[in-house]
Amino acid sequence: TELITQASPDVIHILTPPHFHKQSALMAIEAGVHVYIEKPVALNTDEANELIGAARTYKIKLCPGYNHLFDPCMAYADKLIRHEELGQIIHLESHYGMNVRRKDLRSTTRDSRIPWTYELPGGLFHNYMDHPLYLLLNYIGRPKEIKVISYSLGTLPQDLPDEIRVLIDGDRISGLLVLSFCIKPQLHHFYAHCKNGVVKVNFDTMTSVKHGVSGLPKAASKAIFNMNEAYQLSKGTLNNTIQLLTGKLKPYQGMKNLIEAFYRSIEKAAPPPIREELILTMTETMDEIWRQARPQKLNFSPQASKQRRVGKKQKVLVTGASGFVG
Repeated sequence: TELITQASPDVIHILTPPHFHKQSALMAIEAGVHVYIEKPVALNTDEANELIGAARTYKIKLCPGYNHLFDPCMAYADKLIRHEELGQIIHLESHYGMNVRRKDLRSTTRDSRIPWTYELPGGLFHNYMDHPLYLLLNYIGRPKEIKVISYSLGTLPQDLPDEIRVLIDGDRISGLLVLSFCIKPQLHHFYAHCKNGVVKVNFDTMTSVKHGVSGLPKAASKAIFNMNEAYQLSKGTLNNTIQLLTGKLKPYQGMKNLIEAFYRSIEKAAPPPIREELILTMTETMDEIWRQARPQKLNFSPQASKQRRVGKKQKVLVTGASGFVG
């Protein structure tokens, strides 16, 4: 409130935990301030509808942080896909790995609360699902059918699920999403399989590779395939190195590009870079994913011992942190 009343900003970036997104964004929108809002935009579809409805009413632009759509490596792939240089899209794959053994996810806050990411409707998955999902839905559109499988492979406490796989069926395109906390290294890539080729985007190396249909004999095409991929990767790596050294490529270049595009849309009274339809499709799809996956939450209630075959009762000494009896 003080920021809005005292500074009269043109744009406010909402970077709080998602539990406060709706409240903070509505305050800005109702004050006539444009909003850039981090992912996930809202906790559910109802909240997303409320934000979009308010933005329409007050004629305010709302932009979610779907930044990987604007990474240079993805922009190159998007151009190939949109112009159908490799033919019609048939299938998409989006893989996202995350290290959840970080200190900020394994320690309590000063007021002894667990990290807020565990308390989201989709649990830990909810804070990371946006990135691999919007890459798929940007091309698939509203899904016709969604199938979800989750696994517990021992990465998280209390056997919480640590990997989720989502198969999405669209009108003409299918998509497979893998969000994993256990696969190492934690990779982030996107593949678009088309009728006449494939384009592969690696967000870790910021490189893109395309392969078309080869007219060579099978044995020769295998060798050429590797050489072609090696050439494209080497060229991309060299170009990225030059861009980094000259300051033209930043570690979060996609975020920089997205924010600049958002500001230009405000200055020129143009549509925002992210469509409203994609925001709503994202929240609707995530609601369905959580409905099927039924993410578990950490359980702090007293638990029965899992010990078995205890021959005799054991005495237990409870101590404080200093080692003395409390």
